[in-house]
Amino acid sequence: MNIHVVTPDVTPDDERLAEWAALARIVHRLHLRFPMKTPADVYRIAHALLQRGAPAERLVIHDHVDVAWLLSVPAVQCGRRSPPAAAVRDKFPTLTIGVSVHSVQEALQAERAGADYVLFGHVFPTASKAGRPAQGLARLREVTRSVRLPVTAIGGVTPRRLAGLAAAGAAGAAVQRGVFGARDPLQAARAYVAQARRCQAPRSFVIAKPHEEGSSC
Repeated sequence: MNIHVVTPDVTPDDERLAEWAALARIVHRLHLRFPMKTPADVYRIAHALLQRGAPAERLVIHDHVDVAWLLSVPAVQCGRRSPPAAAVRDKFPTLTIGVSVHSVQEALQAERAGADYVLFGHVFPTASKAGRPAQGLARLREVTRSVRLPVTAIGGVTPRRLAGLAAAGAAGAAVQRGVFGARDPLQAARAYVAQARRCQAPRSFVIAKPHEEGSSC
């Protein structure tokens, strides 16, 4: 099972950039998600991370396909602010494309559009979605059984919940507050990765081989 960490939408100083670059070397994927920033801002942040040693193959840039292409970052995440996944696949056939989904129907649409994986949520209650009911493990299981794509679960994920996600068929889990809300984000990330290694999923998401079998629990 793979661990994805999603950045908060902040402007990182040098110390935080160094921390994020270190995180990118610990977890499977570091998602650069900045809905309130311009493409120029995203470019500067991603470029600074690469200069600090963040592996390009472990970065995922949300929405800004142009930035990913310019910096040779091989993975993008498409959501409601993004161009259609099918158009991205048509023009950038070598990019790994993830699509954020909230239902079986959206997951099937993403699969038909040529996505390499889907990010499904929110699975558990989370402060970032206050007032909105969680999807739950049963709905996650419906999604994983409906598509051939690897499914990464997001929303309220803690290390103790990883086994349940894996049992529901999730190939990975995405975290934000569980890492960045911790006193020591790097140690928190290591704890997630260590727990994930004990969990088995039917499929896991790897950039080069999106349908490779997961590790055993």
